[in-house]
Amino acid sequence: MGTSAGAVALYEWNLAISSALFETLGAVEVILRNAFHRELAQRHADRAGSGPWYLGAWIDEKGKRDVATARERATRRGKDPELPGKVVAELSFGFWRYLVARRYQTTAWPALQQAFPLHPDAPSTPRTDVEDRMQRIYILRNRIAHHEPIFRRGLEHDYSDMLMLVGWISGEAAEWMGEFSRVTELLSDRPVR
Repeated sequence: MGTSAGAVALYEWNLAISSALFETLGAVEVILRNAFHRELAQRHADRAGSGPWYLGAWIDEKGKRDVATARERATRRGKDPELPGKVVAELSFGFWRYLVARRYQTTAWPALQQAFPLHPDAPSTPRTDVEDRMQRIYILRNRIAHHEPIFRRGLEHDYSDMLMLVGWISGEAAEWMGEFSRVTELLSDRPVR
């Protein structure tokens, strides 16, 4: 294979693995946000009359701006009724990643750690175990979304992070992801540089 043909093969593989990882990332994001929403809603339900959890005073200013944007989109600027599920779906992966940051150790994390019942240390799941993996996944997600080359990354490790995070939430969900995902197959078909 000539230099040009090798470069084209690597480019095509980068496109294919990016697509496969993005599909898997979509599942990870939905599973994570649904688990977080469930735990935060349950914790917040104890405070009668306080509205949805995402209106809580514990959210920092950036988070409040993210929530305001999500509410605006979910209601089409007030034209539709506000449904918490729609608002949650409008919140970005970056929002969820920041909810596991140290600044939320005493506010959100006590509820969020309950989203990971299969973590080896559950129910006392270390926040940093989740934060570190979500940070790496977030960076990968952004590289793919910006159509950047990802072939130099440790993609096996990135994929493992995704399966591990979801596996801490639900073994069935992690198994399902492993069955539908094309990542493992594509990783084994990587062209030689």
